[in-house]
Amino acid sequence: MTTELPYKPYDMIMCCLDPVHTGKGGVETGYIDSEILREPGTNLPKISGKAIKGMCRTNAAQVYQVRTNSALLCAGKDNHCGECPVCQTFGTPKQGKETMGTFRFNDAHISLFPVYSYTHGPLWVTTLDRFEMLAGPDFEYSDFLTDTVYALFETHDKISVGKRLFFDVKPATEMISPKLTESFGSCSQINKILKNKKIVVVPGSVFSKIVNENLEIRTSVSIDPLTGTAQDSGLYTYEALPMGTVLISGQAGYLMDTDLKKTFQAFESGWQTPAQVVNQGLALCAVTGLGGMKTPGFGRMNMMLKEIQ
Repeated sequence: MTTELPYKPYDMIMCCLDPVHTGKGGVETGYIDSEILREPGTNLPKISGKAIKGMCRTNAAQVYQVRTNSALLCAGKDNHCGECPVCQTFGTPKQGKETMGTFRFNDAHISLFPVYSYTHGPLWVTTLDRFEMLAGPDFEYSDFLTDTVYALFETHDKISVGKRLFFDVKPATEMISPKLTESFGSCSQINKILKNKKIVVVPGSVFSKIVNENLEIRTSVSIDPLTGTAQDSGLYTYEALPMGTVLISGQAGYLMDTDLKKTFQAFESGWQTPAQVVNQGLALCAVTGLGGMKTPGFGRMNMMLKEIQ
Protein backbone atom coordinates (compact mmCIF):
# COMPACT_ATOMS: atom_id res chain seq x y z
CA MET A 1 0.00 0.00 0.00
CA THR A 2 1.40 3.41 -0.96
CA THR A 3 0.63 6.65 0.85
CA GLU A 4 0.53 9.89 -1.11
CA LEU A 5 2.97 12.37 0.38
CA PRO A 6 1.50 15.78 1.27
CA TYR A 7 4.67 17.52 0.05
CA LYS A 8 4.74 17.84 -3.75
CA PRO A 9 8.37 18.17 -4.96
CA TYR A 10 9.29 19.66 -8.33
CA ASP A 11 12.38 20.53 -10.32
CA MET A 12 12.17 23.98 -11.86
CA ILE A 13 13.70 23.82 -15.34
CA MET A 14 14.68 26.90 -17.34
CA CYS A 15 16.35 27.72 -20.65
CA CYS A 16 17.56 31.20 -21.60
CA LEU A 17 15.88 32.52 -24.76
CA ASP A 18 17.91 35.75 -24.48
CA PRO A 19 21.04 36.65 -22.55
CA VAL A 20 20.03 36.92 -18.87
CA HIS A 21 21.56 39.37 -16.40
CA THR A 22 20.72 38.96 -12.71
CA GLY A 23 23.13 41.31 -10.98
CA LYS A 24 24.63 40.89 -7.54
CA GLY A 25 24.21 44.57 -6.68
CA GLY A 26 26.78 47.28 -6.24
CA VAL A 27 29.41 48.52 -8.68
CA GLU A 28 32.69 46.74 -9.30
CA THR A 29 36.07 48.41 -9.68
CA GLY A 30 37.40 45.89 -12.24
CA TYR A 31 36.82 45.78 -15.98
CA ILE A 32 33.25 44.49 -15.46
CA ASP A 33 31.01 47.23 -14.06
CA SER A 34 27.99 44.99 -13.35
CA GLU A 35 28.71 41.35 -12.53
CA ILE A 36 26.10 38.61 -12.30
CA LEU A 37 25.33 36.77 -9.09
CA ARG A 38 27.68 33.87 -8.28
CA GLU A 39 27.81 30.94 -5.89
CA PRO A 40 30.68 31.75 -3.45
CA GLY A 41 31.92 28.16 -3.14
CA THR A 42 32.21 27.44 -6.88
CA ASN A 43 32.36 30.94 -8.42
CA LEU A 44 29.65 29.79 -10.85
CA PRO A 45 26.82 32.11 -11.90
CA LYS A 46 23.36 31.34 -10.56
CA ILE A 47 19.88 32.86 -10.40
CA SER A 48 18.56 33.46 -6.91
CA GLY A 49 15.32 31.87 -5.75
CA LYS A 50 14.24 35.34 -4.60
CA ALA A 51 14.50 36.72 -8.15
CA ILE A 52 12.54 33.77 -9.56
CA LYS A 53 9.85 34.12 -6.91
CA GLY A 54 9.42 37.86 -7.45
CA MET A 55 9.10 37.50 -11.22
CA CYS A 56 6.72 34.57 -10.85
CA ARG A 57 4.48 36.38 -8.37
CA THR A 58 4.18 39.51 -10.49
CA ASN A 59 3.21 37.47 -13.55
CA ALA A 60 0.68 35.31 -11.66
CA ALA A 61 -0.84 38.35 -9.94
CA GLN A 62 -1.42 40.06 -13.29
CA VAL A 63 -3.16 36.94 -14.64
CA TYR A 64 -5.32 36.69 -11.50
CA GLN A 65 -6.30 40.36 -11.72
CA VAL A 66 -7.46 39.92 -15.32
CA ARG A 67 -9.33 36.65 -14.63
CA THR A 68 -11.24 37.96 -11.61
CA ASN A 69 -11.48 41.70 -12.41
CA SER A 70 -9.86 42.33 -9.04
CA ALA A 71 -9.10 45.91 -8.02
CA LEU A 72 -5.87 44.76 -6.34
CA LEU A 73 -2.68 43.53 -7.96
CA CYS A 74 -1.38 41.18 -5.25
CA ALA A 75 2.29 41.88 -5.92
CA GLY A 76 4.86 44.38 -4.73
CA LYS A 77 5.12 45.55 -1.12
CA ASP A 78 1.69 46.79 -0.10
CA ASN A 79 -1.18 45.83 -2.42
CA HIS A 80 -2.06 42.39 -1.07
CA CYS A 81 -5.50 41.01 -0.22
CA GLY A 82 -3.90 38.29 1.94
CA GLU A 83 -6.43 35.63 0.95
CA CYS A 84 -6.34 34.83 -2.78
CA PRO A 85 -4.40 31.92 -4.37
CA VAL A 86 -1.56 34.31 -5.27
CA CYS A 87 -1.14 35.43 -1.64
CA GLN A 88 -1.47 31.85 -0.39
CA THR A 89 1.17 30.63 -2.82
CA PHE A 90 3.76 33.39 -2.38
CA GLY A 91 2.93 34.78 1.06
CA THR A 92 1.85 38.23 2.20
CA PRO A 93 3.04 40.90 4.67
CA LYS A 94 -0.47 42.36 4.95
CA GLN A 95 -1.04 43.44 8.55
CA GLY A 96 -3.27 41.02 10.41
CA LYS A 97 -2.96 38.40 7.65
CA GLU A 98 0.80 37.90 7.59
CA THR A 99 1.65 34.49 6.23
CA MET A 100 4.58 32.70 4.68
CA GLY A 101 4.09 31.40 1.15
CA THR A 102 3.25 27.74 0.65
CA PHE A 103 5.55 27.22 -2.35
CA ARG A 104 9.28 26.89 -1.75
CA PHE A 105 11.70 28.42 -4.26
CA ASN A 106 15.42 27.60 -4.49
CA ASP A 107 18.39 29.05 -6.35
CA ALA A 108 18.82 27.90 -9.97
CA HIS A 109 22.19 26.45 -10.99
CA ILE A 110 23.69 25.88 -14.43
CA SER A 111 23.12 22.43 -15.86
CA LEU A 112 24.07 22.88 -19.55
CA PHE A 113 26.24 25.79 -20.66
CA PRO A 114 26.60 26.75 -24.38
CA VAL A 115 30.06 27.30 -25.84
CA TYR A 116 31.50 27.49 -29.33
CA SER A 117 33.96 24.82 -30.43
CA TYR A 118 36.43 25.58 -33.23
CA THR A 119 36.37 21.87 -34.11
CA HIS A 120 32.69 20.94 -33.64
CA GLY A 121 30.63 24.15 -33.71
CA PRO A 122 28.05 24.88 -30.97
CA LEU A 123 28.32 22.59 -27.93
CA TRP A 124 26.82 22.44 -24.45
CA VAL A 125 29.12 21.71 -21.50
CA THR A 126 28.12 20.03 -18.24
CA THR A 127 29.48 17.79 -15.46
CA LEU A 128 28.30 14.35 -14.41
CA ASP A 129 26.51 15.53 -11.28
CA ARG A 130 24.91 18.53 -12.99
CA PHE A 131 23.68 16.38 -15.87
CA GLU A 132 22.26 13.90 -13.38
CA MET A 133 20.26 16.70 -11.73
CA LEU A 134 18.69 17.49 -15.10
CA ALA A 135 18.14 13.90 -16.27
CA GLY A 136 17.01 12.43 -12.94
CA PRO A 137 16.35 8.67 -12.85
CA ASP A 138 16.75 8.43 -16.65
CA PHE A 139 20.53 8.81 -16.21
CA GLU A 140 22.97 6.53 -14.42
CA TYR A 141 26.68 7.31 -14.45
CA SER A 142 28.16 4.82 -11.99
CA ASP A 143 30.39 3.42 -14.75
CA PHE A 144 31.78 6.82 -15.74
CA LEU A 145 34.93 8.44 -14.33
CA THR A 146 34.69 11.96 -12.90
CA ASP A 147 38.13 12.98 -14.25
CA THR A 148 37.41 11.96 -17.87
CA VAL A 149 35.95 14.14 -20.63
CA TYR A 150 33.03 12.47 -22.42
CA ALA A 151 31.35 13.45 -25.67
CA LEU A 152 27.72 12.36 -25.92
CA PHE A 153 28.07 12.17 -29.71
CA GLU A 154 30.30 10.04 -31.92
CA THR A 155 33.76 11.55 -32.31
CA HIS A 156 37.37 10.41 -32.14
CA ASP A 157 38.99 13.81 -32.47
CA LYS A 158 40.21 16.28 -29.94
CA ILE A 159 37.52 18.81 -29.04
CA SER A 160 38.05 22.50 -28.50
CA VAL A 161 35.78 23.84 -25.77
CA GLY A 162 35.36 27.57 -25.59
CA LYS A 163 38.19 29.94 -26.32
CA ARG A 164 41.37 28.15 -25.28
CA LEU A 165 40.78 24.58 -24.06
CA PHE A 166 41.33 21.34 -25.99
CA PHE A 167 40.40 17.90 -24.63
CA ASP A 168 40.93 14.29 -25.57
CA VAL A 169 37.43 12.83 -25.31
CA LYS A 170 35.80 9.45 -24.92
CA PRO A 171 32.51 8.89 -26.81
CA ALA A 172 29.55 8.02 -24.55
CA THR A 173 26.54 8.09 -26.83
CA GLU A 174 24.53 5.80 -24.52
CA MET A 175 24.28 8.45 -21.79
CA ILE A 176 21.06 9.92 -23.23
CA SER A 177 18.03 7.65 -23.45
CA PRO A 178 15.25 8.28 -26.02
CA LYS A 179 12.84 8.77 -23.12
CA LEU A 180 14.91 11.65 -21.77
CA THR A 181 14.72 13.61 -25.04
CA GLU A 182 10.92 13.84 -24.72
CA SER A 183 10.67 14.61 -21.00
CA PHE A 184 10.78 18.41 -20.91
CA GLY A 185 7.37 19.25 -22.32
CA SER A 186 7.04 22.97 -22.92
CA CYS A 187 10.83 23.51 -22.77
CA SER A 188 11.25 22.30 -26.33
CA GLN A 189 14.71 23.90 -26.59
CA ILE A 190 16.06 21.44 -24.01
CA ASN A 191 14.53 18.49 -25.86
CA LYS A 192 16.29 19.66 -29.04
CA ILE A 193 19.64 19.98 -27.24
CA LEU A 194 19.33 16.45 -25.89
CA LYS A 195 18.25 15.02 -29.26
CA ASN A 196 21.23 16.60 -31.03
CA LYS A 197 23.56 15.23 -28.30
CA LYS A 198 26.12 17.99 -28.88
CA ILE A 199 27.03 17.78 -25.20
CA VAL A 200 30.46 17.44 -23.59
CA VAL A 201 30.81 16.24 -19.98
CA VAL A 202 33.88 17.71 -18.28
CA PRO A 203 35.37 17.33 -14.78
CA GLY A 204 33.99 19.70 -12.18
CA SER A 205 37.49 21.16 -11.69
CA VAL A 206 37.42 22.86 -15.13
CA PHE A 207 33.68 23.58 -15.44
CA SER A 208 33.89 26.90 -13.57
CA LYS A 209 36.81 28.04 -15.76
CA ILE A 210 34.89 27.20 -18.96
CA VAL A 211 31.75 29.00 -17.81
CA ASN A 212 33.45 32.17 -16.58
CA GLU A 213 35.60 32.49 -19.72
CA ASN A 214 32.57 32.18 -22.02
CA LEU A 215 29.95 34.40 -20.40
CA GLU A 216 28.41 37.02 -22.64
CA ILE A 217 29.98 40.41 -21.95
CA ARG A 218 28.22 43.50 -23.31
CA THR A 219 29.63 46.99 -23.47
CA SER A 220 27.27 49.95 -23.71
CA VAL A 221 27.72 53.69 -23.81
CA SER A 222 25.63 56.67 -22.80
CA ILE A 223 24.86 59.04 -25.68
CA ASP A 224 24.90 62.80 -25.27
CA PRO A 225 21.48 63.94 -26.63
CA LEU A 226 22.91 67.28 -27.77
CA THR A 227 25.89 66.02 -29.77
CA GLY A 228 24.73 62.48 -30.57
CA THR A 229 28.14 61.16 -29.51
CA ALA A 230 29.36 59.15 -26.54
CA GLN A 231 29.40 60.94 -23.21
CA ASP A 232 32.62 61.18 -21.25
CA SER A 233 32.92 58.35 -18.71
CA GLY A 234 29.69 56.90 -20.13
CA LEU A 235 31.10 53.49 -21.04
CA TYR A 236 29.94 50.54 -18.93
CA THR A 237 30.28 46.77 -19.19
CA TYR A 238 28.12 43.94 -17.83
CA GLU A 239 27.94 40.16 -17.82
CA ALA A 240 25.09 37.86 -18.82
CA LEU A 241 24.33 34.17 -19.09
CA PRO A 242 24.30 33.46 -22.85
CA MET A 243 21.24 32.41 -24.80
CA GLY A 244 20.79 28.63 -24.61
CA THR A 245 21.98 28.22 -21.01
CA VAL A 246 19.96 25.57 -19.18
CA LEU A 247 19.49 25.88 -15.42
CA ILE A 248 17.73 23.80 -12.79
CA SER A 249 16.34 24.69 -9.38
CA GLY A 250 15.97 21.40 -7.55
CA GLN A 251 13.48 20.33 -4.88
CA ALA A 252 11.05 23.23 -5.20
CA GLY A 253 7.53 22.42 -4.07
CA TYR A 254 4.70 22.92 -1.60
CA LEU A 255 2.83 21.25 1.25
CA MET A 256 -0.82 20.65 0.31
CA ASP A 257 -3.27 20.31 3.20
CA THR A 258 -7.06 20.36 3.53
CA ASP A 259 -7.27 24.04 4.49
CA LEU A 260 -5.20 25.07 1.47
CA LYS A 261 -7.43 23.03 -0.85
CA LYS A 262 -10.51 24.79 0.53
CA THR A 263 -8.87 28.20 0.04
CA PHE A 264 -8.15 27.50 -3.62
CA GLN A 265 -11.64 26.14 -4.22
CA ALA A 266 -13.21 29.28 -2.73
CA PHE A 267 -11.73 31.49 -5.45
CA GLU A 268 -12.79 31.15 -9.08
CA SER A 269 -9.30 31.56 -10.44
CA GLY A 270 -8.97 28.36 -12.45
CA TRP A 271 -6.12 27.22 -10.17
CA GLN A 272 -6.44 24.24 -7.86
CA THR A 273 -2.90 24.05 -6.44
CA PRO A 274 0.08 26.35 -5.77
CA ALA A 275 1.98 24.53 -8.53
CA GLN A 276 -0.57 25.73 -11.09
CA VAL A 277 -0.14 29.31 -9.90
CA VAL A 278 3.65 29.04 -10.15
CA ASN A 279 3.52 27.38 -13.57
CA GLN A 280 1.40 30.28 -14.85
CA GLY A 281 3.97 32.77 -13.62
CA LEU A 282 6.85 30.77 -15.09
CA ALA A 283 5.17 30.46 -18.49
CA LEU A 284 4.87 34.25 -18.83
CA CYS A 285 8.62 34.66 -18.31
CA ALA A 286 9.02 33.77 -21.99
CA VAL A 287 7.41 37.19 -22.64
CA THR A 288 8.08 39.37 -19.59
CA GLY A 289 11.61 38.16 -18.82
CA LEU A 290 13.71 37.87 -15.67
CA GLY A 291 16.52 40.03 -14.33
CA GLY A 292 17.77 43.40 -15.52
CA MET A 293 17.87 45.21 -18.87
CA LYS A 294 14.79 43.51 -20.29
CA THR A 295 13.87 46.30 -22.69
CA PRO A 296 17.13 46.13 -24.70
CA GLY A 297 16.71 42.42 -25.38
CA PHE A 298 17.62 40.60 -22.18
CA GLY A 299 15.79 38.28 -19.82
CA ARG A 300 13.35 36.00 -21.65
CA MET A 301 13.39 32.42 -20.36
CA ASN A 302 11.42 29.28 -21.10
CA MET A 303 10.55 27.85 -17.67
CA MET A 304 8.51 24.91 -16.34
CA LEU A 305 7.91 22.71 -13.29
CA LYS A 306 8.76 19.04 -13.63
CA GLU A 307 7.27 16.84 -10.93
CA ILE A 308 9.78 14.61 -9.16
CA GLN A 309 8.58 11.02 -9.17
